[in-house]
Amino acid sequence: MAQDWINANHIICESTNILSTHFGGGHIYSIEVQEDMDNGLLVARAEYANEEYEDEVWMAKEYAAGDEPLLLLNPPLLPMTELKGYATEDRFYNKQGDRVRAYTLRIGDRFSLSENAFDAAPEAKQYVTYDAAAKQYVVGDAKTEGQFCAQVLTKIIRTNLTMYKLQVVSL
Repeated sequence: MAQDWINANHIICESTNILSTHFGGGHIYSIEVQEDMDNGLLVARAEYANEEYEDEVWMAKEYAAGDEPLLLLNPPLLPMTELKGYATEDRFYNKQGDRVRAYTLRIGDRFSLSENAFDAAPEAKQYVTYDAAAKQYVVGDAKTEGQFCAQVLTKIIRTNLTMYKLQVVSL
């Protein structure tokens, strides 16, 4: 995971309760991203790239309705910790060519995203879908079937950070 020394506005994502983190719950893939991407964004699996690597690696592709949504969530690495401001999580992103952990999402999974992941500030009980072209979550009032859709459970306010806890309701 790369560290952005200038900007501090990358999406922060936290896994709250994702089934794929439990034995037998789902796969966690190694996905190679072809462009810079923040944690918390969704991708899908493209071709298997094991011939190029010694490990099991899949290439990322843009998520679309009907694809299995995979949540990018790599732990931030802290190479520069001398200055506290450089170690904040909103300075971290997945650089083009990085291999990133991608969690298979299931209905009922819960995770939290920082406010900058959304096209507008959501409210509890609203729904969000994912716009892969814009690389952001789109807030709406109706549940959408046949693609990734999550409901906003609560707003989480922390010092200098607002996050929203989501629960997946449709895939």
